[in-house]
Amino acid sequence: MDNLEGTEIIQELLTDPARFYEQGRGYQLLEAYFDGLPIETLRPLLNHKDRRVRREVVWVASELGREARSLIHDAIPLIYDGDPDIQYYALEIVMVCSFAEHVEHFVHVVRSLQSDDKLIRGLAMYLVSNAEVSQLEAGVRLFGSPSFSDKLHKQGLSNLLKDDILAPEQVLMMIDDKEPLVRKYGTIAAKRLIEKFPKLIANAISSADPEVRKFSLKVCFLTKNVDHFVHVIRSLQSNDELMRIFAMHYVSGAQVSKLEAAYQLLETPHSSDKLHKQGLSNFLKGSLLEPENVLKMIDDKEPLIRKYGAIAARRLIEKFPELIATAIKNRDNDVCQFSLKECSFSENDDLFVFVVPSLQSNDEVIRILVMQLMSKAYFSQLEAAARLLETHVSSYQQHKQGLSNLLKGDIFAPEQVLMMIDDKEPLVRKYGAIAAKRLIHKFPELIAHAAASSMDFDVCKFSQVLA
Repeated sequence: MDNLEGTEIIQELLTDPARFYEQGRGYQLLEAYFDGLPIETLRPLLNHKDRRVRREVVWVASELGREARSLIHDAIPLIYDGDPDIQYYALEIVMVCSFAEHVEHFVHVVRSLQSDDKLIRGLAMYLVSNAEVSQLEAGVRLFGSPSFSDKLHKQGLSNLLKDDILAPEQVLMMIDDKEPLVRKYGTIAAKRLIEKFPKLIANAISSADPEVRKFSLKVCFLTKNVDHFVHVIRSLQSNDELMRIFAMHYVSGAQVSKLEAAYQLLETPHSSDKLHKQGLSNFLKGSLLEPENVLKMIDDKEPLIRKYGAIAARRLIEKFPELIATAIKNRDNDVCQFSLKECSFSENDDLFVFVVPSLQSNDEVIRILVMQLMSKAYFSQLEAAARLLETHVSSYQQHKQGLSNLLKGDIFAPEQVLMMIDDKEPLVRKYGAIAAKRLIHKFPELIAHAAASSMDFDVCKFSQVLA
């Protein structure tokens, strides 16, 4: 791709950011930079007044790795942007590019451990856990103020620099500390010491702190030592709903070697270990697993077996998509939520048709989850749902009209959205709130109106999170 074509792609972005996003043109823009388009052309785009433009290009810059180091000063303000997606990728840029003469900027990554956004805090934990010694040393030097949090940062970073001499007992004390920031540093230390003291991360995964648990679960999934995967398996029975669903997601994408390792390590006579082994043995059958058996698992009386059934349905989603559709309708909330998310995140747009009908679920949590998923759906997913939705689906015409309205994108008149939010039909009101969320950057007053709605609890709750 030559520079002229790259420049034309930038012009497309500036002309119609919404269409650019929906068509996935960001990948072509990234390719243009890989092919030699000057990195400096990203600078004005990173500082553009339109948040949609910034969101596209900050992702592109984050994918360029250290090649984007000249843009680090443009990325730093974006860590504090109002858009969480922009913050996320900006933080990645600063992390990767804070080396050599820019190493002091690592301090912005460290400060993000105390971000107001839990997603950003989680990313910061992961980035700090992978920090180089030079970055940690820069952090220790720069946290010099007498403030309480700066002292905690300085101590935490100093402890991370003691990798070779940091006692496991000290790490455990940090993981259980009363201060959330100290607990984060303790968990980061456990991750950095995972090969030397593998039991530390197991302690962290059972912490009372949900952010510590979630981070530790991810570490156990990503680590090269397959033996840690057994902690992910056991988290299928966590008392924390989110942990259970995250564990289901990780198990559904696990390599066979991890499943085999977990199977071998589940050796206690406890009944749940027997159920785990039963579930894992089904996965290890791979393509030999019959869809009839999966359906039986999804409808089993044991919650754990139902989870394994839903996970099996996900692993077979391309071959037998009807299995995940069945799981979505299951009475088990974990199974339903997991299956909805997996259909939504799948590269197969056609699977989104299974998500849409659950806007009318009897469960409030499910309805609001579906509203969230639809508010983030690609046009291609909405188009697939509109095309494939079967006429026997409850309120078929309202769904078709609602999807048609969402597909109008930026040309959807705000007056029409307001009318939908205030409609007498609950389903129409939901589509109105979803449209308001999709138009939040162009017409922020729409979501504010939805948040103030006294007519519909689902609309109000969904919108208040965003307003």
